[in-house]
Amino acid sequence: MVILWRTLKCLLLSVLFWFLPSTGEENPLKPVALASFPGSGNTWLRYLLQQVTGILTGSVYSDYDLMMTSFPAEGVHNSSVLVVKTHEHGPLVWGQFRRAVLLVRDPQGAILAEFNRQNAGHLGIASEDLFYEKSWEEFVRNKLISWTDFHLDWTRNFLQPIEIVFYEDLVSDLRGSLVRILRFLQWPVDDKNLDCAIKRRRGNYKRRQLPFDPFTKSMKDRIDETRNNTFKELKRMERVRKIYFTLFRFL
Repeated sequence: MVILWRTLKCLLLSVLFWFLPSTGEENPLKPVALASFPGSGNTWLRYLLQQVTGILTGSVYSDYDLMMTSFPAEGVHNSSVLVVKTHEHGPLVWGQFRRAVLLVRDPQGAILAEFNRQNAGHLGIASEDLFYEKSWEEFVRNKLISWTDFHLDWTRNFLQPIEIVFYEDLVSDLRGSLVRILRFLQWPVDDKNLDCAIKRRRGNYKRRQLPFDPFTKSMKDRIDETRNNTFKELKRMERVRKIYFTLFRFL
């Protein structure tokens, strides 16, 4: 009976998000950003965090499709929600948040996911013929530059605590990644809720895979170089930021 109830509770928590609470009344503290480059898995991570905490997540956007499915607090960007989704960066954005979870995905996966979203919605895949047009090559080139700028700007210039989370770590070590995020959010870790989130990790946010590889060798070479250089700088900035905030606590 206990096992049956836990299973039912887990199932209900994963689908009845309209009945989840926010954290309560808006408080004077600024909210926490869930920042990511488009196509990096922000929606999936929001879904997981709602399952593991039972608290709604917000967004600086108002995506009607998301609002009508699992994210009734879509469009809410204050401290009444657990985290606030944003794909933006710059001083006007950073001033809205007291800390940030920065979700980073390999640029090849992120660029492809964003191209599919723009052409086929949140779960669809773009028509194959689109990948043979010149616009696809231009999309890859432009988005690769934007991908680098976005991540380096957040890590170098957002002068509040950041927790860098790699999408690939979420995939390979979901439990460990969620525990780390919860501790950063100063939220209690509940093993039963973790088990629930892991059991229903996929939800409805898994896009079908393309039946072919749309990236040419020259695209891959450019992506590999950019990824390696950017990841190296992110790791360096992560170390620098840890030293800075450790020293800051004693000043």
